[in-house]
Amino acid sequence: MKKLYYTISEVSEILGLKTHIIRYWIAEIPKLQKDSVKGKTIQFIEKDLDLMKKLKELIYEKKFTLEGAKAEIMKKKTPITENPSRSNIDIKQELLEIKKILLKRNNQQ
Repeated sequence: MKKLYYTISEVSEILGLKTHIIRYWIAEIPKLQKDSVKGKTIQFIEKDLDLMKKLKELIYEKKFTLEGAKAEIMKKKTPITENPSRSNIDIKQELLEIKKILLKRNNQQ
């Protein structure tokens, strides 16, 4: 089961990279930048993880520089994953089902 959020340590473990590299990418890649709150853990979603996997591929396998990888990612307007695990339609359907359940419970009270 996939998680909703990943910590920087979990991302580091998944990607096989040190956390300082991920922090550097966060500072340099606008799509990864998060609103930071003092004392709060940075949380990443699946989309962030996919973006970092793509960055790793471009930098470590295809030998792009960080600037080159950044340019490659920024010019793409399509999602990073070509085969998303869940479509927007699936998510919308699940949300509608949850809404029905919550309305049903609310009416029973």
